[in-house]
Amino acid sequence: HWEALSPLALKLASRESRCALAASMGAAAALLEPRDTQGPTRTSAAALVSLTAWSTTTVDEPDYEARLRGYATLLPATWARMRRTCCLPLLFAALHDARDGSDLALRQAAAQALERFMAAASDEDRELNRDALRAPQDP
Repeated sequence: HWEALSPLALKLASRESRCALAASMGAAAALLEPRDTQGPTRTSAAALVSLTAWSTTTVDEPDYEARLRGYATLLPATWARMRRTCCLPLLFAALHDARDGSDLALRQAAAQALERFMAAASDEDRELNRDALRAPQDP
């Protein structure tokens, strides 16, 4: 379900559809992880809610503070703790914002989140390669 819904974070454009997607990902996360934990699925869903937040005081305006806070939480360490499937909706949401030419602040934040993802992925690849190249230890 998670993988099937994730590409919609890039494809959906309307306010209602993006908010509904974030709500459905939150509901899925609640089913996939115990209520008292903040695992990678819940972390991903909470970040997606932030990245698709709309202002409650201004009509048809994004909630810039919530969105920028959401992007600010996506540090290399955050990405590294997430499974691939948990990263997907956030990557698609960042690509959606990076393609939006009308909002420079969100484009910059999205680009920085993508850069941080790549840093986390390359660090993980280096660690995997280092472990694979390490000679087996004698017991």
